[in-house]
Amino acid sequence: MIIFYCKKCKKVFSPKGKDELPGSRIGSRAKAFAAFLRYGIKISKRDVNALFRKAFNLKISSSSIDGINHWLWKLSNKKICVSHIDKGRGQAVVEKLLGDKYGGVFISDFLSAYNRIKTKAKQRCLVHLFRDLKKVMEYWHDDKEVLRYCGRLKKILEDAISLYKEYLGKEWDERYYTRRANLNGSLKDFSFPNPNKRILKRFANRLKRHKDEILTFLYIKDIDPHNNHAEQQIRPDVIFRKITYGNRSISGAKNHSVLMTILQTAKLNDMDPIKTLEDILLTGQKMNPFAKILSPSKRTKSPTIKIGTVPAYA
Repeated sequence: MIIFYCKKCKKVFSPKGKDELPGSRIGSRAKAFAAFLRYGIKISKRDVNALFRKAFNLKISSSSIDGINHWLWKLSNKKICVSHIDKGRGQAVVEKLLGDKYGGVFISDFLSAYNRIKTKAKQRCLVHLFRDLKKVMEYWHDDKEVLRYCGRLKKILEDAISLYKEYLGKEWDERYYTRRANLNGSLKDFSFPNPNKRILKRFANRLKRHKDEILTFLYIKDIDPHNNHAEQQIRPDVIFRKITYGNRSISGAKNHSVLMTILQTAKLNDMDPIKTLEDILLTGQKMNPFAKILSPSKRTKSPTIKIGTVPAYA
């Protein structure tokens, strides 16, 4: 360490070193490495502390409070992934994250919180729809009429997905438009003959409410018929919760949201996670590593967003 003496103020001081963080006892790379161990590799805070104490003779402070149920929200596209932990699971949270009007395409499951959000278009996840359809068929396994109608709906959805896969990377032609129109007509005309049968009523109401959001992927290119991407982005958080039993403080939940956003966005863009965290800590000395990704000039329209939620603890 270099030490200087100021004749004017009569104090001893040391100049700021390269990549040094003001007021911090450890450097940017050590902090980035600790965050990566905790949220990237999902090591418990206790084990991160033990590793730093044994290897570097450093201690990382922590705090805890009793766990309170929260919800983890995940919004993602091909380049950006945003994590957010919130007490609520309603429309207000979505509006807080996206506003009450979104200019892109919104892909989600059937959570009612998304119903009133205005978007360019919506696509409801067909994987969730198939899952609910399977439950109905298992429940009414001895009702031939219900099974017949369920089979018909399943065939419409499967044919739609087959058409989507057949034309991936291809130009749409008259054959495509004709088949799409037939599928859309079949779905519009579809209804259950007696939807008042317990579990069937809920499913029938859901289908009726969202019919215009089932086949969006056949009308807008590069739209998936599911929100699997968001589910995949949630998976690391689920593993983290299983290993660490979630966050134990409000500040921990905020740290989780910010750091998982950084790490998963870095991964989507094939960026070194530790180097990315270090560069963000040194913003001001170095350019923000996400500057190009977040630049408005790179986007001419709002991107497609996949969204999902799972229980979290804070």
